[in-house]
Amino acid sequence: MDLPGARPTKQSHPLRTAALVLAGLAVVAAAALTAGVGGRDAASPAAAPAAAALPVTVLDGDTIALNGVPLRLAGIDAPELGQTCRVGGQMRECGLESAYALRKLVAVSGGGLECQPATAGSVLCYAGGRDLGLMQVAAGHAVVTASADPSYADGEDKARTARLGIWGTSFLSPSEWRAGARLEGVPPAYCAVKLVVHNDRPYFVTRLDDNFQGYHALRCFDGLGEVRKQGIDWIGEAR
Repeated sequence: MDLPGARPTKQSHPLRTAALVLAGLAVVAAAALTAGVGGRDAASPAAAPAAAALPVTVLDGDTIALNGVPLRLAGIDAPELGQTCRVGGQMRECGLESAYALRKLVAVSGGGLECQPATAGSVLCYAGGRDLGLMQVAAGHAVVTASADPSYADGEDKARTARLGIWGTSFLSPSEWRAGARLEGVPPAYCAVKLVVHNDRPYFVTRLDDNFQGYHALRCFDGLGEVRKQGIDWIGEAR
């Protein structure tokens, strides 16, 4: 079985190799969260955990990588990286805007981001004691999910009333976008996530990677949701 960092065999196809990595990453994710943060059963924005900060990379508006393991922020769904919204006759890259907003929140934390497990496959994360997911919703950079704490819905209502972020545009919900729906007049999806091979290792890199344009894409996707449709949940920044 190919593990992160292992050199793939000559017969290994990049998609297959990346898929095989999942089992190992699941163990790493569990270990990282168990070692660094306390447990929690529900996606609630209660008091921030007293836990050590973990290395974090922002992948899109609702997904981060802790110690290199991708995890969703509980209670929110952000526009996909390739998703566009419309303001009048102009298109806005609302997916990319959401991702940059999250990256700014993480950067402002100065490395003090703290996370803890929430629902399956998701985490609650705090920067300076403030809930990242709730801040994304309150700024209009994400919508709430059915499992979200009621305070998330309150934040969404305020953002909608103030026409913040996506609420100041014509947009489709991220779930509709992932299902293939598009706004009228929206151009075809572009390459927002690339499958690349770097140092003989497969990676999925997003537009947030500083070297994104320099990587040759074996395959392109319009967002992490499209990657997950392939049964692959591992996103890594190529180094």
